[in-house]
Amino acid sequence: MISGFGGSSSSYQHDSFYTTHGHDLPIPFNIPKVLYNLLFEDVGIEFDRKQKDFLEVLRFSYTALFKLKEKSAQQEAKLRAKIFEQPDDVDIKEKLEDIQLDRQQAHYDFKNYVILMSDMMDKEQFEKLLKFSNIAV
Repeated sequence: MISGFGGSSSSYQHDSFYTTHGHDLPIPFNIPKVLYNLLFEDVGIEFDRKQKDFLEVLRFSYTALFKLKEKSAQQEAKLRAKIFEQPDDVDIKEKLEDIQLDRQQAHYDFKNYVILMSDMMDKEQFEKLLKFSNIAV
C-alpha cells in the first residue's frame, strides 16, 4: 500500500478537538487556552445571571462533547471491524453513519453555544479574559 493513502480519512480521529474544529470557533475562542480559561479558570470576570447560567451550559456541552467523542470512537472501531467481516451489511454501515452524525451534531451544537456566549459578553469581559490568557489586546 502506498504510504499516506491507507486508513481512514476522517478528521475526527485526531486526538485534539482543536486540531479539527477549533478553527471554526469565534475569535478569541479558537485559541484553546482562551476557551479553557473561560470555562474552567477563575478569571475574575463579573457575569450576570444569564451569562452564568449559559456558562454552565457551555461547560456541560464541552465535557459532554469529549465523552461522546471517546464513547463513539470505541463504538466506531467495533463497527469498522464488523464492516471488514461483513462488507455488505447495510445495517452496520447505517449504525456507523449514525455515530458520525451524532458526533457532528455535538460539534455543531458546541460551536453554536460558544458563539452565543461570545455574543453575550461585552468588551470589558473580553479584555479581562484575554489579559488573563496572556494575550495582548
